Amino acid sequence: MATPQEKLAQSLDALKALQDQGFTAIKTSELSRVHRERLINNGFIRQIIQGWYIIVTHNEKKVDTTVRLQTNLNWPSPKLSHSFNF
Repeated sequence: MATPQEKLAQSLDALKALQDQGFTAIKTSELSRVHRERLINNGFIRQIIQGWYIIVTHNEKKVDTTVRLQTNLNWPSPKLSHSFNF
């Protein structure tokens, strides 16, 4: 049976695959529930609105995500633009 560290590593691999595809905002359907819950519980993603998550640095404090989205991300990302037809 996999250790908790190995399970987290699997979830981080899934997150890395999304990052490599250019995702900056992640829709609920793009990660399995298990991976999503592990990443939320360990501080790697945060929900910004229902059904959407952003990738955060592990040591980032909880702050207003509006400022972060406007200043630190390539907003709107190509993947997100396609989803919302920007």
